[in-house]
Amino acid sequence: MSGLNHSEAEARVRIMGTNELTARKPLSSWRLILKILPSPFNVLLAAIAVASIVVPTRNWEHMPESARVRRQLIKASEPVARIVAEIDVPKPHLAPGDVVLLSAGDTIPADCIILEAACLQVTQSILSGECAPVKKFPDLALPGHSDSILGASNTVFAGTSVISGSGVAVALATGDRTLLASIAAKLKSSRPLNSFQRGVRNTAYMLFAFMLVLYPLVLIVSGIFTKNWRHAASFSVNAAIGLVPELLPAIVNANLVRGMLSLRQKNVLVRRPDSIANLGAMTVLCSDKTGTLTQGNLSLELSLDPAGKEDLQVIRLAYVTASHQLGTRDDIDTAILSYRDPSGDRIAVPHHQKILDIPFTFERRRSSCVMHSWTDEIVLLCKGAYEEMIPLCSRVRVGSHTVNLNDETRAIIDGCISNLLDEGLRVLVVATRPLSSSQVTETSPIENLEANMTLEGYLAFRDSPREDAAASIWSLQSLGVDIRVLTGDSLEVAGRLCQKLDIVRSVDDGQRRGIIGADLEGLDDVQLDQVLESCVIFAKLTPVQKARITGRLRKKGHCVGMLGDGVNDCSALQNADVAISISSSSNAAKDCSDGEYIAT
Repeated sequence: MSGLNHSEAEARVRIMGTNELTARKPLSSWRLILKILPSPFNVLLAAIAVASIVVPTRNWEHMPESARVRRQLIKASEPVARIVAEIDVPKPHLAPGDVVLLSAGDTIPADCIILEAACLQVTQSILSGECAPVKKFPDLALPGHSDSILGASNTVFAGTSVISGSGVAVALATGDRTLLASIAAKLKSSRPLNSFQRGVRNTAYMLFAFMLVLYPLVLIVSGIFTKNWRHAASFSVNAAIGLVPELLPAIVNANLVRGMLSLRQKNVLVRRPDSIANLGAMTVLCSDKTGTLTQGNLSLELSLDPAGKEDLQVIRLAYVTASHQLGTRDDIDTAILSYRDPSGDRIAVPHHQKILDIPFTFERRRSSCVMHSWTDEIVLLCKGAYEEMIPLCSRVRVGSHTVNLNDETRAIIDGCISNLLDEGLRVLVVATRPLSSSQVTETSPIENLEANMTLEGYLAFRDSPREDAAASIWSLQSLGVDIRVLTGDSLEVAGRLCQKLDIVRSVDDGQRRGIIGADLEGLDDVQLDQVLESCVIFAKLTPVQKARITGRLRKKGHCVGMLGDGVNDCSALQNADVAISISSSSNAAKDCSDGEYIAT
């Protein structure tokens, strides 16, 4: 496939700019001083010639870590098809219109439209916060016509990574015109005044008002009674000065520093002292789900036979397929290979020799391997989503023998899977099929192999809540802090987690407890305010929607905290009164936060 020629590509780079994100320039010393001087109390004290300026440390001399990381996303080179040949083009020289060749492990260099795809899966966690891979394929639908721009199946975005498969795409937007750059641009704007800063400003305005009223009043009264207007003017100035608490800024800062030291002993690193006052005044905490309330990675919880009883043979079969799978392993394969039995040992698996590998695709929602087993038999091992797997099974394992899959056994299977789903678990089915050597060739149709299988059992996975999540939420609720969960994950998964953490008693209790981002799009501010009164769970959100929710909560008079760990949380972090990150957060989220919890 041919792309741009060199001269046309260079011309586009000159017009559109290089494929690099513009880093925010650190403020110089004099700019920081000018930024601090307009503080209401500083203006008030300067008016009476008593300056109280606290000079910050010289952190501005260092480029923020997130800026370096964002720039590192656009480095090295990328295989590009141009008219002359397929060549490696340095990413800064990539131009809109260049045809980009994608393969497993690549970081996507620009916002692109997919032209061709072969089992192409991309992780968009840097933008959405969700680690589940997303399938991308050519589609006539315009980008952004799905639930959110990130849901566009024919579009890949700069900074995201290819997990598996390959593809061909044409670059649409590069450098500062990418979606990643637009998120970074929002972070360059100054943060709105937080609750503490508004309180300081209002106090200063009140003192100004008292001075403006007191000075002429004292001047007139003193001048009338003393008949000495020069003395009256001096006396009225002194009276106005006496109203000003000159040491108040120093006292406030000293207490904030004391609070910083106290929190440091509890493994909390505070970056902005005034956030301590906001933390104490917080009325609503908005939290991301993945990586903050949960551990951010899947773990294998259960290995069950078709009747729902514990059976390690199921995990052994899945271990064989996961260990022989080609390409980048996803979270499920990683969880299977990391599993340990109750004694802490790895699962003992007999030796198998791989004959054929059938990789996972989103159409099939399963992956298979044809193996030569240690018993000198040829067997197909298959694992996948239960909705796709059960119709392909004709028999069920019962102990050491198999039986036909009839209505009675199907009811038992459906009941077991339903119970697992109700617990918020992700369920995979494992199945097998004995094959003959004549059935296994490189040209054998997949649908002929993955049929008439025997259902061996289920695997149940969980993105477990953090150990301290439930206790922390209970403590906050006992202090009168309301919890709102803002996530890019599905409403069902978020709802089950919130029930487990007692954030909500029931997702459906007569009131609307959850809403998805697509439903928020058509709401004006008044309607959104009504939704915020009852809804606790906000799912499938974009970064802009997260920021809008925190902003509306502040408009309603709440002191809002935001707990986030990804680039997709940065806008909401910047829009909150107090922004909190954790030690595992992205560098961009840490740069936007007021405080960081450091896990021990």
